Amino acid sequence: MTGGAGPRIGSGICRALAEAGWHVVVTDIDMPSARKVDQALRDDGLSAESLELDTSDHDSVLAAVGQVLETHGNVHGLVNSAGIGLTTPADQLADEDYEHVVGTDLRGPWWCAQAVIPSMKAAGGGSIVNIGSVHALSTFPGNSLYSAAKSGLVGLTRGIASDYGGFGIRCNIIHPGLVACDADFEQAHESGVDVLDRWQVDRQLLNRRITGIDIGRAAEFLLSDAAGAITGAQLVVDAGTSSMLVDREAALW
Repeated sequence: MTGGAGPRIGSGICRALAEAGWHVVVTDIDMPSARKVDQALRDDGLSAESLELDTSDHDSVLAAVGQVLETHGNVHGLVNSAGIGLTTPADQLADEDYEHVVGTDLRGPWWCAQAVIPSMKAAGGGSIVNIGSVHALSTFPGNSLYSAAKSGLVGLTRGIASDYGGFGIRCNIIHPGLVACDADFEQAHESGVDVLDRWQVDRQLLNRRITGIDIGRAAEFLLSDAAGAITGAQLVVDAGTSSMLVDREAALW
């Protein structure tokens, strides 16, 4: 599980998978936070460990996957959740911005998949879940680079599914909607106004928050045998955001 320390999506996926019975390897570039996620899961009697992994560094990817294989013998499932965003108009982007965003959001999942596929082939199968974004379907101003990287991840997902389906390896992608963490809401609520809640639900069809656990349950399904006939697919978990033309409030009459 890459990006497992993420407070919005990563940690939620780790918890959902651990609660479903998976042994979760929480990997992240932020080791103190990864250890906190790992410890919280183990405190609840769940199976987890943490490991440092920088998905923008090929040597780090190979070292982390190598350590997991040495310890456990195989990787049954991979969730590529590590990612970064950047809100900058297209004409103001620099080459280093491209390297930073695309290197993490697209090349990182490619490297991680490359590293685990040989062991999955040897084991007779496995499942890879990439975490995309609704920005691969529609986007906001200033997100051209992020949208491009997540759109590229859709193509990578289909390519892996095509290349390795004959080996029993499935690859799918989840597109989360607007996911906020508890700290975001606590900060927004300090003023006594549900600003963040209102902003989020006005951009959804469902009047509820999307949580990291929601994304995690979708990932657990795609990793499981229940999704054994699903590969190369896109699963949108956005409470209806990508089905809207305007804010919900503007459409009510």
